[in-house]
Amino acid sequence: MTAMRDTRKNSSCGFMTKMALVVAMVAALSSCKESLIGELKVSDARAIETLLIEHGIKSDVTAGKDGTYSLSISSDDLDKAKMLLAEAGLPRQSYKTIEDLFPGDGLVVTPFEQQARLTYATEQQLSATLATLDGVASANVNLVLARDNGRGVIQERARASAVVMYREGRDPVEISVNARAVLVNSVRGLAEEDVAIVMTPVRSPTQATAAAAMLSAASRVAAPSESPTGILIPIAIVLVLLAGYLMFAPIRKTADGKTS
Repeated sequence: MTAMRDTRKNSSCGFMTKMALVVAMVAALSSCKESLIGELKVSDARAIETLLIEHGIKSDVTAGKDGTYSLSISSDDLDKAKMLLAEAGLPRQSYKTIEDLFPGDGLVVTPFEQQARLTYATEQQLSATLATLDGVASANVNLVLARDNGRGVIQERARASAVVMYREGRDPVEISVNARAVLVNSVRGLAEEDVAIVMTPVRSPTQATAAAAMLSAASRVAAPSESPTGILIPIAIVLVLLAGYLMFAPIRKTADGKTS
């Protein structure tokens, strides 16, 4: 009688262990993550991670050997995340900078290179300043600095243009006036009539949804091998169920005492 009780107890414990194992495996499969985007600079990776956190989406950031980063999220949040990225304009398009063209590590720095680096640094500083204005999402400034003949006679007047992305619900006229004032008072010899400002609204969520749909379709066509999870999940679930059946199948004994 005692041996029978021990046998039933061990059988019950074994069944519970196997059941817990299968439940854990199914739970792990249900929380599979897919790659959202890769080959990111650290600034874009941080910006995207912050954006996802603000909207309740948890992401895993993985560093690559080439200094780039990739983000993975739950497959359930994939479409929402792509919509958010399209709305925010992330990741940002990469451009060559003056540092790329003129590293400044040569023995001799030409006047042209020196002027180019000064202009670029001024543009970056002004772009950052305009981005701090109330209602501005981002700004990009291009400059032509005044040039004289070395004797104080102006040969070329200073000119400036700026593209300002403003947030919905803000007054573009007020932002434009403030941006113009910043530029005129920051660049020597720059007159108001030589400043051009283009105001562009940040895309609405409806427009962002359409853009996200296009991005999602393009990503599936261009790189179907990057996200194989959608195909593997059904196969894995079938394998888990088959393993569960084999583990829980009753062990039968034949007439000669062998198990089957």
